[in-house]
Amino acid sequence: MKEQVFYTNNQKIVLKKPKKTLVEILFIIFGISIPIINVIIFWFIVNGSSIFLAFQELKNGEYVWSLNNFVYIWDALNNPVSPIREGLKNTMIFFSFSTFIQLPTTYLIAFLVYKKIPFANGFRWIFMIPGMVSAVVLTSCVKFMLAPGGPIPLVWNEIFGKSPIFFADSDYALWTMLIYQYWASFGGGILLYVANFARIPRQLVEAGRLD
Repeated sequence: MKEQVFYTNNQKIVLKKPKKTLVEILFIIFGISIPIINVIIFWFIVNGSSIFLAFQELKNGEYVWSLNNFVYIWDALNNPVSPIREGLKNTMIFFSFSTFIQLPTTYLIAFLVYKKIPFANGFRWIFMIPGMVSAVVLTSCVKFMLAPGGPIPLVWNEIFGKSPIFFADSDYALWTMLIYQYWASFGGGILLYVANFARIPRQLVEAGRLD
């Protein structure tokens, strides 16, 4: 039995903690073993092997140590028509969009839902539906809506007089994917932030109102 000693009003208080049973210890080990194994397999092993592969090159069916991968990347970045350069630019666009547009607006909408604005529960369901539907079903629905002959191209044609191929036309493809990413991941962010807002102690909110 472990003991904890406290002193209050010149009195000694001893609290004894019971030892954990074997079942409790096994439960704790089982509970933490799954995330630890997941991190080892899908983070340490994957990233570790990627680092080694960066310094290797396949020649005559065998991997040999080389720096040619870095030379190839450097040459591709200096090539204006390189797909790697275009991919890096698109990656920075998606990162900037997620950080400076998607994150603040998600935070703002979650705060408004937390403050229970009119039709707050309706907005919550509207934003949460993409997160509740299977990714395969959601992707199929979006593909149907944006495909040639779908409802969105038809409406677009009525308004602007043309019917673009959103996934194939370079003028629309990037913005189409940005909007899809925003809509598909919006509900999960709202759920996370609303849950965090709900954990704010009521006394802290009341103290802020008094201030």
